[in-house]
Amino acid sequence: MLSRRDDHEHEGMRKIKNEFMAMWEGLTTNSDERVMVLGATNRPFDIDDAVLRRLPRRILVDLPDMEQRQQILKVLLRAEVVEEDFDYEECSKLLDGYTGSDIKNVCVAAAYQPIKEVIDKEELSDPSHNMHNTRT
Repeated sequence: MLSRRDDHEHEGMRKIKNEFMAMWEGLTTNSDERVMVLGATNRPFDIDDAVLRRLPRRILVDLPDMEQRQQILKVLLRAEVVEEDFDYEECSKLLDGYTGSDIKNVCVAAAYQPIKEVIDKEELSDPSHNMHNTRT
């Protein structure tokens, strides 16, 4: 919502941004009342300059390093049955550049992989199933 304004932006979105900025200015008029505005984005370079001017403090939360990725994996997989020789270090190397959310999605996809393999195997072994799914 607070991305940089440009000529291709819809008029409605421009009005929303302008209204938001006007209301934000009003937050600082009463010194007895404290309001904290907290924002987060994974695209900091797309934020409108007017918004950035109103945010006096910025904190970079970078992508997790290898050790942090290992810890994320251990937390995500602590209640799961994993092979004894599962190599958290090797797996975390493969996940370089991934966010915590990305790593969670990889774990979910990996958990569904055996189910997908069983379904695919059943579809291949059941010719009547393939006949029903064939369109002419």
